[in-house]
Amino acid sequence: MVSGLGAAVGPLLPVVIVVATGAGLARLGLLPPEVRRGVEKLVYFVLLPALLVDKLSSASLVGIGGDVARMGAALGSATLAVAGLVLLLSRVAGVPERSRGTLAQAGIRGNLAFVGLPVVALAAGGDPGPAARAALVLGPMVVLYNVVSVPLLIGVDRSGGPAAAARRVARPLATNPILLACVGGLALAAMPALPGPAARSVALLGQPAGPLALLCLGAAITAFPVRTRLRHAALAIAFKSVAIPAFAVGAGVALGLRGDDLRSVAIFASAPTAVASYVLTTQLGGDEELAAAAIAATTVFSVVPLTLAMSI
Repeated sequence: MVSGLGAAVGPLLPVVIVVATGAGLARLGLLPPEVRRGVEKLVYFVLLPALLVDKLSSASLVGIGGDVARMGAALGSATLAVAGLVLLLSRVAGVPERSRGTLAQAGIRGNLAFVGLPVVALAAGGDPGPAARAALVLGPMVVLYNVVSVPLLIGVDRSGGPAAAARRVARPLATNPILLACVGGLALAAMPALPGPAARSVALLGQPAGPLALLCLGAAITAFPVRTRLRHAALAIAFKSVAIPAFAVGAGVALGLRGDDLRSVAIFASAPTAVASYVLTTQLGGDEELAAAAIAATTVFSVVPLTLAMSI
């Protein structure tokens, strides 16, 4: 258990340090709100899409079957089930309507690339197989997260009937840069590799996305009264760090997963809320304060479910 704790903390520590650096820069006036807003737009419209295209286009689509498909099914079914559960229970808990989509996204969207995959690799103890299979699951999960998150954040205006409501949802989905990047990346994965200079340029553009998003998150935490959102942050922990792992592991067992692959599902499900959820929330008019509080809270608390997941 002690070794599991150390392995779980390892990938989380750099995330916490960079977020704290962003908070410090904001306090020093080096990352003021107007600069942060500009950086958030840059990340959302350029850098994060480039990162997604780079990762998805270089992913192998060979081997999407068998245990990999069952891993994706376990995580995907848990994501959809908990998203519905959050929307249902948030009404009962008195969460304001504007905040429900933000809470639902925070409750389902895991930090798979920066936390989940490194922990899977550490847990495998040098065996490349589990990390390779987990990497194949990452791409489809990123697509699912975005397909689910965009409607959650923009909401559904039902006036004018079902057809009008469908059109209002379809347009933001069709023009969302994150979703377009996912589609483009998967399309490129099925084609011959990009020319070297083009592939390196896309990869270079995507590299700053993670660090800049974390710096902006840290600056936002200092700008927003996060302490006033602790009740909602606790709900995010309940959904992201308790419900998602429980649903995913249960689904994995039901689908016949065992050993390394079940542990990988548990680790992915236990990862804290992804910083991309904050970027998406800021650009789609969600509850930024809640998004920042949820990421901070689930990042700290995720040590517990990650340690338990590694014991499988």
